[in-house]
Amino acid sequence: MKNTTAFFTNEKIVFALATLCCLLWGSAYPAIKNGYALFLIAEGDIASKLVFAGYRFVLAGGLLLLLALASGKAIARFKPGQLRQLAVLGITQTTLQYIFFYIGLAYTTGVKGS
Repeated sequence: MKNTTAFFTNEKIVFALATLCCLLWGSAYPAIKNGYALFLIAEGDIASKLVFAGYRFVLAGGLLLLLALASGKAIARFKPGQLRQLAVLGITQTTLQYIFFYIGLAYTTGVKGS
């Protein structure tokens, strides 16, 4: 654990990871717009946009689970009430946020959105 702490407190590593996160977040807008065009999702087709978002998040979640398994991290260790709290948080925060995000992004350009 100490090596991990030392790794994430190194200023150069923190700067590189922060830069990577900014680049990835900024590239999400044009990537989503390109995905709409690639999969021929019409501007007003809200259901297809939400399905597209769902596919992206399932893929991202699967990759995170594989990464956790490869690194030997424990996954799905919840106390009885935590799973319910996690579900409520996921529904109210993440789901609603991204519904509005994907619908809003449909009505602007990727460059203006980012």
